[in-house]
Amino acid sequence: MKLNRRHKIWLALASLLIIVNVCLIYFDKEQKVAKTTHVKEWTKTTEQDMYEFIHTEGVLDFSTENYVYFDDQLGEFQSFLVEKGEEIRLGESLYTYQIHNYYETQTRLESEIEKVNSEILAIEAAISKMESYQPPSSAEGSGLSQSYGEDTSDPEESFLIRFVEAINGAQDVSQAEIIKEQYITEKEKELEQKNAELNSVESQLSELTQTGDTITVESPYEGIVSGVSETLEDPLLTIQSDELVVKSELTEQEHLDVESGLSVYIEMKESGQTMEGKVEKVSQIPENLNLKGNSKYSFLVSLEEMADDAHDEGSTDLNNDMNDDEGDDSDLNGGLNDDVNVDENNDNMNNETNNDMNEASDENQFAPGYHADLEVVTEESPNATVIHQDALNELSIWKMINGELIREPVQTGIQMDKKVEIEEGLETGDWIAKHLEDKFVSHSPYITSLQVSKVKWNQLKNDRWFRDMMIGIISR
Repeated sequence: MKLNRRHKIWLALASLLIIVNVCLIYFDKEQKVAKTTHVKEWTKTTEQDMYEFIHTEGVLDFSTENYVYFDDQLGEFQSFLVEKGEEIRLGESLYTYQIHNYYETQTRLESEIEKVNSEILAIEAAISKMESYQPPSSAEGSGLSQSYGEDTSDPEESFLIRFVEAINGAQDVSQAEIIKEQYITEKEKELEQKNAELNSVESQLSELTQTGDTITVESPYEGIVSGVSETLEDPLLTIQSDELVVKSELTEQEHLDVESGLSVYIEMKESGQTMEGKVEKVSQIPENLNLKGNSKYSFLVSLEEMADDAHDEGSTDLNNDMNDDEGDDSDLNGGLNDDVNVDENNDNMNNETNNDMNEASDENQFAPGYHADLEVVTEESPNATVIHQDALNELSIWKMINGELIREPVQTGIQMDKKVEIEEGLETGDWIAKHLEDKFVSHSPYITSLQVSKVKWNQLKNDRWFRDMMIGIISR
């Protein structure tokens, strides 16, 4: 078919128009020509609690171990008042003995009371000094260490100066406060033990005055009696605290991020049972000081209640509700009440047996010497705005807003698994384009693929739906 002159002109103009558009797009280095971008995949920011962890290992142990001694030169041992495995409290009777000489024993006890009182005053003074101590703002050095000197013979002052030097060497105010609180906490525990020791000695003196020849020794500690020397060899009694802790170590880098009060997730290696804890104490002095080797710092984790307790309580409440309902039904059954009561009694006995077995099982799963995996939460961000790492292009994202694709710089935070926290630049619920290999253009209109499976066809009740759809197709 031959084209007339008019058709040739229109064909030439159309070809010229196509060539001009292609050239405009090709030579559009400044992106002034609006280009519609096809977004194949997209995602939405969500809200999630984010955490940063330090993974390490630990071992369960008693928090403290204390010893009680007996000097056979003071008298003749009579009897133990406790047994191995027994739980005792402060001030409970441990053993009795009959003295050799009343006046010597009286003098010894009075001297011991004076000594313990002196130790209590020293501890109280040390706590007071540390509470009022403020780290120097310049290189003038510590006022405490200057006033007492490095060669002090008082062990209490030497211990105080060591902590003062650690405070002065802290990296920031926060770390200095942690070291300060650690010292005060340790001294308050020591003060409590010394007061219990004073009460025990005063009670012995009072009993000696009343009986004249017999003394009952009371416990200055509380915990579980783990050792009883039947041969009366020292230590006569070993008392371990009834609380378990997890002992672990930190590297130099980890030591910078761990402080008292941080949450810890604990998983037992053998049983797989999990529980939560808190960092109770972080040593500021390395275990082995080596110039060429890696320093290790010990830390303790106090245990909290197991997460399964809440589940067990919920199950108990549910069982109680069911038992109440069964009781109501039994009233309607008349002569069956006796049989139902027998069954309920059997059920109660079975429940008590199961509870005892569960308690024994829990005790077996947490014992000194057991090993565990630890996750120390060094940083947390609750209710954070989070995206998948695939949607992140270095430190920017492609945000889909008001029909345009816009490149936005973002500030990231915690990364956990394959999720990334967005601290600035996005809000929860924003839509983000994926497929970063595509050449997206900022401030350009975009289209997305139709996801037929997600179309709610039953909601398309508009009589103009076909017309609207055709207008949308033509406009594209």
